[in-house]
Amino acid sequence: MKIFPSEPVSLPVSRAPALVVQSLEEQIVAWPWERMFRDRMIGRVSEDLIRIRRLRPFWRNDFAPQFVGAITSDGTRLDGRYQIRRLPRVFVCIWVGFVLIFFAPTTVVQLFQDGPTSHTLGMFAIMLAMAAFVGGMPWLGWWLGRADKQHIGALLQRAAGQAGA
Repeated sequence: MKIFPSEPVSLPVSRAPALVVQSLEEQIVAWPWERMFRDRMIGRVSEDLIRIRRLRPFWRNDFAPQFVGAITSDGTRLDGRYQIRRLPRVFVCIWVGFVLIFFAPTTVVQLFQDGPTSHTLGMFAIMLAMAAFVGGMPWLGWWLGRADKQHIGALLQRAAGQAGA
């Protein structure tokens, strides 16, 4: 099982890479405060790296998917991944690591010293619940951000020059 959800993306490009980049730059806001109360795509676009995510007003989902990829060197494909941004991934790793490093050893030692008392089993249940809650947040955010993948995918298809997008 993967810790964090991700999904590969590969689109054929029927336009010159410079036109794809130009088309994406026209539709992406570089600064999040621009067009503040409107649904928009933000990110950075160059021929080396394309990073796009959807930003909706009054709705914050740090675990929503973002697209990270690039146009291939031969200019025929746009390859990348939908993935969760780096900061939320670091947060989850630190949180679960903190729970496992500080609470697991003390709970296990107490379990072996005192046996399975209600207090020890309660602490063990709380530790597991804390790790499961934060460990499940990326998957819940990914599921809630499923419309973001559709919007980003449509934007990428339009920029790549695919028919029907």
